[in-house]
Amino acid sequence: INMSHGTHEYAAKIIDTVREVAKKRRKLCPIILDTKGPEIRVSWLSNPRGLDMKSGDRFILLTGKYSSNPPINVDFSDGIMRSVVTYPYMASAVQEGDVILLDDGRISLIVSHVNGDEEVCCQVIEGGRLVKNKGCNLPGCQVDLPHVTEKDVRDVAFGVSKKVEYIAHSFTRSATGINSVRELPGVVEAGISIIAKIESQEGLDNFASIARVSDGIMVARGDLGVEIPLERVCSVQKRLVASSNALGIPVIVATELLDSMINHPRPTRAEASDVANAVFDGADCVMLSGETAMGQYPVESIQVMTRICKEAELDVASSLRARSQESMGASGPANEDSSVQFRWLSGVTSTLSSSSESGALRDAFAKSAIMAAKETGAELIITISRTGMTAHALSKFFSPVPVMVLSNSEKVCAQVLLHRSVTPYLYDSLRRESCVPRAIAKATELGLVKAGSRVLLLTGDDGLTANRLETFVVGEGTMHTESESRHYADSDGDSEGLDEDVGTRTED
Repeated sequence: INMSHGTHEYAAKIIDTVREVAKKRRKLCPIILDTKGPEIRVSWLSNPRGLDMKSGDRFILLTGKYSSNPPINVDFSDGIMRSVVTYPYMASAVQEGDVILLDDGRISLIVSHVNGDEEVCCQVIEGGRLVKNKGCNLPGCQVDLPHVTEKDVRDVAFGVSKKVEYIAHSFTRSATGINSVRELPGVVEAGISIIAKIESQEGLDNFASIARVSDGIMVARGDLGVEIPLERVCSVQKRLVASSNALGIPVIVATELLDSMINHPRPTRAEASDVANAVFDGADCVMLSGETAMGQYPVESIQVMTRICKEAELDVASSLRARSQESMGASGPANEDSSVQFRWLSGVTSTLSSSSESGALRDAFAKSAIMAAKETGAELIITISRTGMTAHALSKFFSPVPVMVLSNSEKVCAQVLLHRSVTPYLYDSLRRESCVPRAIAKATELGLVKAGSRVLLLTGDDGLTANRLETFVVGEGTMHTESESRHYADSDGDSEGLDEDVGTRTED
């Protein structure tokens, strides 16, 4: 839900509709509230109808006091086009020779000189028509914008009231931005996870500290492609995806994946390849924006993307993510000859290794489960989780087989849906005698297993840290661990009348 557009009432209607439809279909659909974030826009033009700018034209950006008080009654008789920007400190943020981009980079300016605190004098490099409220980017410049705006605070409070699963923090520049969102009232109490949107050079520079405090990463290629040279976007995307994979946090690739479908019923071949390559890179999610927000073919866009992703998944064994886990451990490249992105990745992961004993133990057992699945030919890994952390760990090592996460928390089940290859199963009791047989029945219904399939079960005696790995064959009534064997029956256990479907809550 993009909070840059519409009212809270409009957003509430969308959220309620999504949850109503999901409930009818016995599904869960996690909702991400996307904050507007701090941004610089053009708020006033010397010609209210728009400015037609040509290469070589002189142009002045008004800042300082004009940012809050546009020069409505000021007479500029020199004939130079002017606009006001919403950032009052632009004059101190730029210097001669800096490039300023307007309207998503469609118009580019170069700073010729700065007059005091109120005028940034420029020359037009690439012209175009400029209208009010278009964005303004300062590539490579340090800006002193708030990490969380007053609008963001109101929008987050709305998200808390609607119990959204995720909040995406726009224009994340440092860990301070993520922490600022998490510290807002109700966010922690509601169990809301925070996604960092990486869309600037400053965000890239501080990625290690950002990832340390984030629950997910979004590669927001729109503004990122304006803030950094266009030719770097592809390699940066691959690096961010690879590092997020290694850290076990979900990563979303977003913006212009099927952009032509805003106006056309079919994407270009290049767009189809872009989506597939995001899957091969290891993205957990790919996201549509304009295609579904304002496009003429929203349903068709989703259908096309689904088909591309499914086809790409058939060849996922050859993806960068799969190869990376074979050539490197949990924390870095196997040798000095690894590719550039993995050398960069090792620098990130070296600061983000599991610092707690429980985290290291969870990672060790998750990795063991993945290896055991490969070596034994298991067709499914089941884990019982109250927090979703075991699902994160299994995702970190990219399971070659589906992972079913059993939880009694609807919030956890919805949140783990962002992880690739993970299927949540919501059930009221987490006693193995009750939930495991139900999970096997559901996995059989979904076609994940059949009679004779080997299944691995990853659990923890304390219910929080996964430290026990068991195996059994569907149709045979025995689970085996290294130290014991015990019979389990297909029993409803202590179920209190709730038969939970995958990712949903349904009453018998």
